[in-house]
Amino acid sequence: LLDPTNNSHPLLPAIHKAIKHNDLTESECLTHFESIFSETVPTYLKASFLEAERLKRESPTENQTCFDIMWSHSQHHTTSCPFIIDFANAYDGMNRNLYLTPFIACLLASIGFPCILHGIDEVSPKKGQNPYKLLKLANKNPLLPPEKVISQLENPDIGWGYLDQSYSSPTIHSLKECRTLMVKRPILATLEKILQPIRSTQTTLIITSYTHPPYKQKMTDLFNHTYSSKKTITKELLVRGMEGSIQCDIDRRTPYVFMDQEKAPTTDFISPKDIGINEYPRTQPNYDYTEKDSLEAGVNALKNTPGYARDLILYNAFLIITLSGL
Repeated sequence: LLDPTNNSHPLLPAIHKAIKHNDLTESECLTHFESIFSETVPTYLKASFLEAERLKRESPTENQTCFDIMWSHSQHHTTSCPFIIDFANAYDGMNRNLYLTPFIACLLASIGFPCILHGIDEVSPKKGQNPYKLLKLANKNPLLPPEKVISQLENPDIGWGYLDQSYSSPTIHSLKECRTLMVKRPILATLEKILQPIRSTQTTLIITSYTHPPYKQKMTDLFNHTYSSKKTITKELLVRGMEGSIQCDIDRRTPYVFMDQEKAPTTDFISPKDIGINEYPRTQPNYDYTEKDSLEAGVNALKNTPGYARDLILYNAFLIITLSGL
C-alpha cells in the first residue's frame, strides 16, 4: 500500500495518489469509486482507498461523483404525499445522548407532516443508537418493504415510517464489513444519508447534519449538486446537532443553513429561547445511555410527561417548522 511503484491492482494508484493528498480527476473518480461496489475488489483495498480519501478530505468533484455513483446503486421510491420530511441522520447513530429523532418524526406526523427515517441495523464507527434498534426494542418490524413504508406515510393516522438500507441500497449495505475495518467514517457515511429512498413527487424537505466545520460547505455544495442534477430535493435544512446528528440540543444555539430552490440560502443560528423554550444547563456526555433509556424517554415525552426529553422533541419540531416555513 505504501510502495508507489506497486501497481499490481488498478485501485493502488488511486490509493497512492490520495496518500500524497492529491485529488482524483473526474474520470479517475468514476473508475475508482465505482470499483468500491465491485465484488472482485478485495475488501482491504476498498477500506484503504476510502481511508486515504477521508484523511486527505474529499474534493467537491470526488464528493459529487461518488454521490452520483451511490445514487445509481440505490432504489428511489415516490409517495403521493404532497409534502414529506426526510430525516437524513447519520447511520451510525449516537452513543452519548438520548436518541429521540424517531419521536420528533412522530410528533410532526401527528400534526400533518409525513416523515421518513432511514438507516441500517448497525454500522461503524459508533455502532450507536438508531431507529432500527429502537423499533426492534419496541417490538416493531424495522425491515418493512418500501411499499408498506409508503402506505404508512400516506396513512394520516400514522404519517411516518422507517426504511432500512438493506431495501433501499443492498449494494451499499453489503459494505458493512469494509467499514468495520476503517477507523474514520468513509465518504459513504457522508452521502448515504442524503440518497432519498422515498421522496414526494411534489415537495421534499431533507434535514441533515454535519460534524466538523469544513463539512458545512461540503454539504452545501452537495445540495447545489442535487439541484443541478435534478435529484428533486426542493428544500434542505442543514444543522450541526448533537454528535453531528440532526437532533439539536436545548443547552446551546445551533448553526444552520436553509436552502430552497426558489430563494437564496439562509445561514444563521437558532436557540431554544428563540421559540419560547428555556435553555437547559449544559451537561456532560453520558456513555451509559441505552436504547431502552431513549425508548422510555421518548414514549413518556409523547405522553406529555414534562422534562428534558419532551422539551427537546418540542424544540426540534418547532425548529423544523420555523426554519423551513412549513
